[in-house]
Amino acid sequence: MMADNTLYWIGQPLALLPKRIFRVLNEIFTFIECGDDVSVLSNPKVRLCFFFYNQDINRELLNSAINLCKNLNRKLVIVHHGECKITNSDFIFEKIKTNQLDYNLELDRIQSYLIYDFDKVKARLNDHNQTLNNRVSDDLVKAIQYIEQHIANPIQEKDIADHCHYSVTYFSKIFHKYTGRSFIDYLTFKRIANAKRLLISEPNCKIEYIAYQCGYKDVSYFSRMFKKKTGVSPGVFRQTHSFH
Repeated sequence: MMADNTLYWIGQPLALLPKRIFRVLNEIFTFIECGDDVSVLSNPKVRLCFFFYNQDINRELLNSAINLCKNLNRKLVIVHHGECKITNSDFIFEKIKTNQLDYNLELDRIQSYLIYDFDKVKARLNDHNQTLNNRVSDDLVKAIQYIEQHIANPIQEKDIADHCHYSVTYFSKIFHKYTGRSFIDYLTFKRIANAKRLLISEPNCKIEYIAYQCGYKDVSYFSRMFKKKTGVSPGVFRQTHSFH
């Protein structure tokens, strides 16, 4: 958190929220939207983030965020449409069901509920104001941030390991420990997640250009990898999630 009522927002855009809950949340909090950038959880000042969850789009992103929360002692408020099968844990501070809030609860009750929970969050976080977990090196945090910032470029595990002054074997071990994924799996996951976001947010952008923005210079390989990870081609995914 950056200020009393300023929180990071990961996942689907705020603009996709139902209007009533969008208004309530923005009356109480100030959000900084981060898209798919889960590296904000590595910021020592961050203790709690909102995550807008859609199981068809960012289930793997949420799993990565939860893994980081476990290792960095962070907490998430999960905002979701419909059913959410994510199990409650010490790292899931609260789950907010948007359709229930939108249709079944009075606006005043929603606001009171959120204000109460934010006060409770502040109390918990003030009691637990500790420094970044010593097990996680600054170099590993920088590695995660580097992937986020250079997702469109060629990225080799050896280059990042060298930058962190680690052997590739040791880097692979600690990277998997703190993210729950191998380096290659994490990089592929981030590229496909970015492609999903762009396919939805930029409906007129050519798939070839989206592939390039996500680090794939061969659109045929991108399409094969996208279908392998999602079960559908980029074109079908875009059509299925079109808002028009």
